Amino acid sequence: MTGRRPPDAERGAANQRVARGHFTPEERHVARATKSARTELLRGTLDLLILQTLSIRPLHGYGISQHIARLSKDALSVEQGSLYPALERLQARGWVTSKWEPSPTGRRARYYTITRTGLRQLGEEISALDAVVLAINRVLHRA
Repeated sequence: MTGRRPPDAERGAANQRVARGHFTPEERHVARATKSARTELLRGTLDLLILQTLSIRPLHGYGISQHIARLSKDALSVEQGSLYPALERLQARGWVTSKWEPSPTGRRARYYTITRTGLRQLGEEISALDAVVLAINRVLHRA
């Protein structure tokens, strides 16, 4: 093992092999590191991602997670165990409301809608994230 990480294009294939149980020790390390990075990113930004998604239109939980995955080209995956507690937390803060409605499949689903307060919070969170990204870029000498 060389200790080198495969290029980005190879990481996705490596993760798929790991999921099927076919992997090298290096690929196992890359898959763990990628999953860890995704988890850490979501801990700090999940509320922001949900609020941004709901600013487009009301959605049910599965639709929210699919929207985030699609726009991030599957780099971000929001699991139910994180999504629904976050939605409850956002409702408790008054940033999101919900109501039961029929889904396109005919089943009832709980649809979430961002509130005016939630839109204000979204703006504040975007500004805060922009400031952090700018600061990180300064440290990396990119700004």
